Amino acid sequence: PIIVHIMMGEENKNVILLMQIMSFVIFFGGLNHYFGVLGLLAMNYKKEFTKNIIAAGTFNVILCFIMVKLSSAVGAAFSFTMSEVFLLFLMLLQFNKIKRITNKY
Repeated sequence: PIIVHIMMGEENKNVILLMQIMSFVIFFGGLNHYFGVLGLLAMNYKKEFTKNIIAAGTFNVILCFIMVKLSSAVGAAFSFTMSEVFLLFLMLLQFNKIKRITNKY
């Protein structure tokens, strides 16, 4: 609430809820960067990284269409946050798959 007041003034109180919902994106986005860019891309799993990004983007678009009809801007913020969570889930699945493959030998 303080950040919204400082940056946008008192008249934009409706933005507070949106910022609270999307604040989780900072955490999940950081983990996605760690596992995606610093992990998968660094280990040369570019194809898998790209597939995960496309899947999460598609998930976001579909969920956003649904959620915006139900909850307007709050639905869009929720969709954005959930797509980051979904992307993290995909990245962790990929890491588990790589771990199983490399531990076989």
